[in-house]
Amino acid sequence: MVDLTMNVNTQTVTTEVALELVTDQCRQQILHHLIENEDGAVDIDELVDRINSANVRTERPHRSPSHLKMTLYHAHLPKLAEAGVIDYDAQSDTVRYHATTRVEKLIAFITDELR
Repeated sequence: MVDLTMNVNTQTVTTEVALELVTDQCRQQILHHLIENEDGAVDIDELVDRINSANVRTERPHRSPSHLKMTLYHAHLPKLAEAGVIDYDAQSDTVRYHATTRVEKLIAFITDELR
């Protein structure tokens, strides 16, 4: 089993919000990468590369980096930020994850049990 827990100081989101956040494959990949990365802020280009390389390994449809980046900016990052799970810094083009127990448990379950 993969231990994806960040720390004791965690954000609280409802189960419904957590489930909504992880229903999308792209958001699952974003969250998985952010949870694994304990260094803090992650560059958007790094997220794009990570998602595209994961899609190649699993034979999911490949999107151009520019299309994926646009999708992150306009759909996925705002949804995650609105839920309080991430902060997005437009000036540095980075994303910072806020430890969220329910989201981490769901991502761990999806990663360990459903893939």
